[in-house]
Amino acid sequence: MSDSPINNQISDENAVCIIMGDHMDVMFLTEDYFQTFSERPVPKGDTTQVLIAIGLNSREEVDQVVNTAIENGATQHEEPQDHGWMYQNSFWDINGHGWSIIFADPSQMPE
Repeated sequence: MSDSPINNQISDENAVCIIMGDHMDVMFLTEDYFQTFSERPVPKGDTTQVLIAIGLNSREEVDQVVNTAIENGATQHEEPQDHGWMYQNSFWDINGHGWSIIFADPSQMPE
C-alpha cells in the first residue's frame, strides 16, 4: 500500500480516492459529479444512496458478474463503457443500489 492514503492519480476537485488497502479504495464524490453516474436523484434527509464499485481482473470477469446479476433479477444500468485503460459495466440490484464493476489497468492511463 502507498504511504499516502489518497490516490492523487484519480482524485481531483470532483472526487477523492482514499486507499483503504492494497486492493480496496473508497471514492467520495461531489453531489454534481455523483449525478453523472446515476440518473436517479440524490436522496435528501436521512435516506441512504449507495453506488458500489468493484475492481476485477479482466473485462470477461466484469461482464460475467453483471450478466449473473441480471439473470438473478438486477437490471442493466447503462451500456458497458470502454475508456481504453478502464472497462466498466453496471447494474441496479433488486434493492435499487447501483453497482459499477470495473477492470482497470492504470499503466494504460493517459498522461
